[in-house]
Formats: sequence, C-alpha cells, structure tokens
Amino acid sequence: MIRPTDRATLTFLRHLIVTLSVSIVFAAMFATPASGQDREAAVPPAQASQAAQAPAATTPLQDLVKRDQLFGDWGGARGTMATEGTKLDVSFTQFFQWVPNRDTPLLQDPNGAVTTKYMYGGKFDIIDASDLSKLAWKGLSMNAHVEIRFGDVPLLAGGTLIPTNTALLFPEAEDTKARLSALNFTQVMNPHVAVSVGRFNMVDLYQRAYTGGMGEDKFMNLSFVIPPVSLRTVPPVAEGVIFAVLKGSDVVAKAGLIESTDAGFFKNGATVLWEVALPVKLFQKPGHYSVGGEFSSTQATALDQNPWILLPPFNQPTLTKQGAWTLNITFDQAVAEDPNDAKKTFGVFGTLAVSDGNPSLIQPFFILGVGGHSLLRGRDNDTFGIAYSFNGVSADFKTALDPIRLRNESAGELYYNFAVTHWSLVTADLQFVDPFAVGSRTRTFFSVRWKLIF
Repeated sequence: MIRPTDRATLTFLRHLIVTLSVSIVFAAMFATPASGQDREAAVPPAQASQAAQAPAATTPLQDLVKRDQLFGDWGGARGTMATEGTKLDVSFTQFFQWVPNRDTPLLQDPNGAVTTKYMYGGKFDIIDASDLSKLAWKGLSMNAHVEIRFGDVPLLAGGTLIPTNTALLFPEAEDTKARLSALNFTQVMNPHVAVSVGRFNMVDLYQRAYTGGMGEDKFMNLSFVIPPVSLRTVPPVAEGVIFAVLKGSDVVAKAGLIESTDAGFFKNGATVLWEVALPVKLFQKPGHYSVGGEFSSTQATALDQNPWILLPPFNQPTLTKQGAWTLNITFDQAVAEDPNDAKKTFGVFGTLAVSDGNPSLIQPFFILGVGGHSLLRGRDNDTFGIAYSFNGVSADFKTALDPIRLRNESAGELYYNFAVTHWSLVTADLQFVDPFAVGSRTRTFFSVRWKLIF
C-alpha cells in the first residue's frame, strides 16, 4: 500500500523527470554538432595547418552552457529583433512545494490538525520591451507581458493569511489561466520627464534591488514581492497613467492615476499613487531611500475578497467604507559590490508602512532583511536573501471575524538561487510563518523553484 507521503514523493519525481527529459531533448536539438564531413569541407586545406595551431573551438555542450538563453539566438531571430529595437524574454518557472495542509477549515477549528502536502505548479512569462523610435517617433517605447499559470498554489495553507507563493497567484490562483497583464506605452518627453499609459502589471513595476522579482527571481512570500498593505488600493493589474521624473536613468519621483480594483475600467474608484526618492547617500555604495503611498476612492469592506490574498469564508455583515490610503518608507543599501560589475551587490533592505486599517486589512506592516549576489568565490551569479516580515492584522478585521481570535502574522524567509547556467536557475526556499489565527503553531514551507530562460 502506498502511503500519502510516498505518493507525494513519486509525484514530485515524475514532475522532475519529465522536465529534465524535455529540457535535454530541446537542448540537444539546438546544440547538435556538425558532421565530420561538414567540418572538413568548411576548412580549406591551405588553412589546415593554421587551424591545427589555433585554440580548439568550443564544443556544442560548452556553447550550450555559456549561453544566456537555452535556445540561444533563436536561429538569428533574437538578433534581428534586437536590431529593430525589440527585446523578447521567454521563461518557464516550476515550483515543487511542500506545504502544511489543514485537515479542517480554519473557521471550524483554528487549532485543527495539520499535515504536509506536496504541490506542483508552473508559470510561463513572455515579456516584450520594444523601442518604437524607428516605427513611430523618438522616445516612444512599449512594454507587454503575457502570463500563463497552472497547478496548485498554497492559500490559507496551515492557517496562514499572506500567500507564500506570489507567482502562482496570477493571472488567477486556480486552474490553467492566461492573461495579457501588461500593455503600456511610454513617451520620454525630455531628459527629465516620461509618461506611461495603458495596462500595468503592478507586480512587474515593484522592482527593488533586493525585493520584488515577481516571486520567480528573489523571495516568494508576497510580503517581500510587493507590500500586502496596499491590497485595498492597488490591484494586480490596472489601467491608468504614470508620470516619472528622471535623473539620468534613475526615477527620482513618480505619480500616477490607476484603477482601485479589477472590477472594470474605473468601476470601483481610482487610486492616486506617488513616490519620492530621498537624497540620502551612505558608504559611497549604491542605495535607494524613498517615501510613497496611495490614496484610493474605492468602496469596500474589511472582509471583501481580494486577488492578492484569500480570506476565509464568513457570514458576518460589515459596513462598507469609501476611501483607503497607505504610507510607506522604503530603503535598500548596498554594503559591498563586485569591482568588476556594479550591478552585483550585497546589502540590506527594509520597508515600514501604515494604512487606514479599514477597509485595508494590514496595519501596520514592515520587513527587514539582507540579500543580493552571493559572497562565495566562483558563485557571483548566485543570489540569496534572508528576511523577516510583520503583517499587522487591523482591529476592524479582527472584530469582523469575531468570535475567531486573530493575531498579527509574521514570517521569515530565506532562499538561495543557484545559477546552474545563465539560463537555468534552481532555488531552494524555506519559510517559517506564525499564522494569523490565535493558537496556530508556526508553519514551515519548503519549495524548490526551477526557472528556465528560453
């Protein structure tokens, strides 16, 4: 008789073997060496002696390992697109997850038994960044993002509130779904001002030195990908307009008007978002310090379901509130950098944020951590992160779920992203979460993430 734990192990091995097989087959297709006759025909006899003295050419396997993408230049197509101003990134990320599984619903028994369950899911991302200066006019560019997800995502796993796998929340948290989550155009008005209009993937936009990453490149917990304090003011995908003030290639200030929810084109209010960089310089190393927030005219209750998180089922009536706001201070500071590559740094980061507390669920919120590129010799392409998050559960939310007793939810996460090649990245991720239900023990989440860049 096969036990549940054995069945989960067999399922994991099957997923792993299938992926390895497919990757090897595709890699072999794009790395097939020329035949011996072709090589002989390609080298004239007069050049044979010179070729014998020249350094040996790289083998197909060596070329495969050194590529930036698994499929290389796509038979010249990638280079042609780059010449015309288009950069197309295609990737596939898989998640092998071991998560706590509740035997009874949270609201029926907050202290119910918890076992370990294996989950598997995946995400395809197609991102296009095009300079349209040649097709239209100078300073115009376009950005588009298509997302396709499938498989399982742990929501309310072990009685937790904040999702532990951000990438698989979107386009939706169930079944196989696809969506054009971004299609926007940016016009650089002058060296200091740019305006963007269209549909924005808000997870894409939240990129910081050591956080962000869409849940596929850095941390997986939502707290470290995009602040959950903003779940009532910012939807995952929104139409709108964003203005940016530039200093060189850096954005020193931005302001925008976007939808407050994904109910339809501005059907449930609008959100004004803003951020200003603070003029702070420390240690003569790269760093970013900013203050920002949002103001929204949305109408909501403390218990409204939201694309960012899944709330437990409830029957309690609660009053609708109009308006929500957040305020945050965010920083990241490098303490060491690679002398040969300024983009490779190691540093500290943090965010402190507050909200209205109703209809916003989270009040207050903060994170603190360290991360960046690996300090190990010879592993400078690897990345890692260690961080702690605190998600305060607002008083109104606690009252709305009475008699269920709630507390603030905190979590710790650490990951190490091993760059097997430039196009194959394997990440081990471990999370410890103290759930928001009083009496729930600390839950442990372990995941292996594998990203292939095509």
